[in-house]
Amino acid sequence: MRRTIVHALCVLTLGLGVVGITQSASAAAMVDPEPSRISAHIGGVVVDADRQTVPGASVQLVNAHGRVLREATTDREGQFRFRPVPPGAYIVRAAKEGVGRGESRLHAVRGRNLVRVQVGR
Repeated sequence: MRRTIVHALCVLTLGLGVVGITQSASAAAMVDPEPSRISAHIGGVVVDADRQTVPGASVQLVNAHGRVLREATTDREGQFRFRPVPPGAYIVRAAKEGVGRGESRLHAVRGRNLVRVQVGR
């Protein structure tokens, strides 16, 4: 009988552990089922006063409190991207030595958000 009780406790413990793991995985899936559906992706292009793209520009993503959250450098087409980020208000600042500085404000929503930043006005 003692062996049966020990066996039953082991099965019960293992069963509860599996239920706990399943519930944890389900909860994680509910929190972030697909990042692109609940987060914002901010991308764009940096251009100069003549509307020409600016490769190699430094780009910063700044939150509403003025804190720099992310940094990037534009590619050879002057493009950049920040992902994933929570939806909300942001400032995208860009600068390139010899060209100038600029910024654009946006309220990012879930999914893709495009912004153009003009430097050297």
